[in-house]
Amino acid sequence: MVRTKSTPCVGICSTTYGDLVCRGCKRFAHEIVAWNGYAAEQKAHIWKRLHGLRDQVVTQLLRVQDTAQLEAYCQAAGLPATAEPANVHQVLGHLVARGGMLSEAGLVCSESQHDVAALEVLQRLDAEVFSRSVAHYERNFRVTS
Repeated sequence: MVRTKSTPCVGICSTTYGDLVCRGCKRFAHEIVAWNGYAAEQKAHIWKRLHGLRDQVVTQLLRVQDTAQLEAYCQAAGLPATAEPANVHQVLGHLVARGGMLSEAGLVCSESQHDVAALEVLQRLDAEVFSRSVAHYERNFRVTS
């Protein structure tokens, strides 16, 4: 697992407003509070869950239609030229930053028959990862009275 950040935080913390799962980084409130006290193994476990959820949704939402075009886009952007979900997610972020369409990188959205703006797909992806994070929290941590 490759990561360059020491924390999943993206600076948009909704736990401040009472959410049990952060809408920004998708960590649970108790994970955010305790993050600095966690051992490396605990942090790695959380990273693995977050990346796993992201990769599941990327695999379901996006498909490489043109491998050569993806490789050319990645080369021009200085990104890894593979169809691995983590790399496709990087490509999606790069497209969003440029205001691009999926077709520019040889990608298509599984849910659409036409070319889609990368931002629209990133928003769908983010919402689905959040939904799955909430479900995971409720299944494993929620205490009912």
